[in-house]
Amino acid sequence: MELRLRTKKDCARWSLLGIVLSILGLLILFLNPAEHLIRSLTRMKEGSMAHEIWKKLPVDILIEIYLYNITNAERFTSGLDSKLSLQEIGPYVFKETRENHNIRYNENGTMTYKPHVTVTPMPELSVGDAKVDRIICINMPFMGIFSNNGNASAWKQLGLNMFAQTINSESILNLSVDELMWGYDDKLVRLASGYFSNWIPFNKFGILDIMYADKTSVVTIDLNESNDRLYKIQNWNGISGLAEWGYTDENSSLPCNTLTDSYEGLMFPSNLPKNSSISVYKKIFCRTLRLYHKKSIMMDSGLLGYEYELPYGALSCKDPKNECYCSKDGPCLPDGLTDVSPCYFGLPVAVSFPHFLGANKSLLERFNGLEPDESKHSSNIIIQPNIGMPMQVSSKMQLNLVLSNMNFNSKLKPFSKMTIPILWMDAKVDGLPKDFELKVLVVFKYLPLAQRILSWMLICIGLIMFIYKSALYLMVSIKSSQMRQQPALKYIPVSLNDNGKNEKNEKAYE
Repeated sequence: MELRLRTKKDCARWSLLGIVLSILGLLILFLNPAEHLIRSLTRMKEGSMAHEIWKKLPVDILIEIYLYNITNAERFTSGLDSKLSLQEIGPYVFKETRENHNIRYNENGTMTYKPHVTVTPMPELSVGDAKVDRIICINMPFMGIFSNNGNASAWKQLGLNMFAQTINSESILNLSVDELMWGYDDKLVRLASGYFSNWIPFNKFGILDIMYADKTSVVTIDLNESNDRLYKIQNWNGISGLAEWGYTDENSSLPCNTLTDSYEGLMFPSNLPKNSSISVYKKIFCRTLRLYHKKSIMMDSGLLGYEYELPYGALSCKDPKNECYCSKDGPCLPDGLTDVSPCYFGLPVAVSFPHFLGANKSLLERFNGLEPDESKHSSNIIIQPNIGMPMQVSSKMQLNLVLSNMNFNSKLKPFSKMTIPILWMDAKVDGLPKDFELKVLVVFKYLPLAQRILSWMLICIGLIMFIYKSALYLMVSIKSSQMRQQPALKYIPVSLNDNGKNEKNEKAYE
């Protein structure tokens, strides 16, 4: 009897423990503590993972530069060749390191910071030595000034021709790659910077030097998670739009000159919805660019990625959303070109996809050596949707000099109304660093998986314990009940007499 009682007590205790384990598993399943941990890590605040990423990007961006070398300069300028022959040379590789300084969290739910970019040559990844290799290329400042005066008065054009002869500037130069990238001495640029230092704040002209000249920008982004504005730009240097494209205040806002729906591209909100589009602002492109979801892919690391692409139509002036990118002084540029001259001191430059991929076919007609290829020249980005961080990036853009009527100068006449490609660049991120990738895998994949396994294990073990011990408790209880209901038996000792017959005693069974 005492054994059965002790067994019933043990069964009750184990059944109760099973209930507790099951409830604990359900609580873990529904409260989802891993999700709360992830939100804490990805919320932009001092000391969080998101803050550390924003302070210094854990990835280095490789900038691959491909230059167009002119191989028939004398024949083209003399009129012997009707097409300009170009030879692509590259890549010359540079490492872009991005940090954000003076990060400040504001009381209105925004964050202000100062971007700081350094660019370092990577000769070990380049096709040659940038200081030694030479290239025949267009003198962009010289040609740009003549192009900007293509519709000027005859007297002004005559004065410009005489001035060019006086300073002995050339339309085509033989430069080292390093000079073209970081600055070469040009008499015209030197004179212009001397007289118009507020307009041209440099005395040497280098393409990368100008692209990365901005050292003073201050950016404010939104941190409000409740209104679908997390990480979107609130203002850039105190203004919520692009003054270069006519933005002054909300009354002058157009889809193409406002920044308030755009990201800077360092991070995006976590749990991005599928089939969404995202707008990104890059200062060197002088405009926003909208990327569209293409597909979901599983990376080799096991992380989920959303691939976004930049369609050809993004650079089309036929799109009403791009109408403010048309020049106010003339017609829109051909399809596939977008004007960036307001951001580059009025120099008539435009960007396109490399080799005029997806652009108006007329842009290719006056060149030899251009071969657009979608597999080589398109742009895409792969974002990890849980953390909102780019894992792979390939952002390809070509810089072009857009020339107008040059017939007023006999040496420049062959270049009249040409759009000449100067170089194209590919800003690449090939993947996350292995240590950071492991951290992301642990936090965003293995931790939620371990939590699900643990919660279901607790639920299953708890249910098994409860069912088994409850059944055992019931069996013991039934057995005890049956034993109590059986009639009691009395024992009567029996002895045999001498004749072998039973003799009943007073204590026999009755």
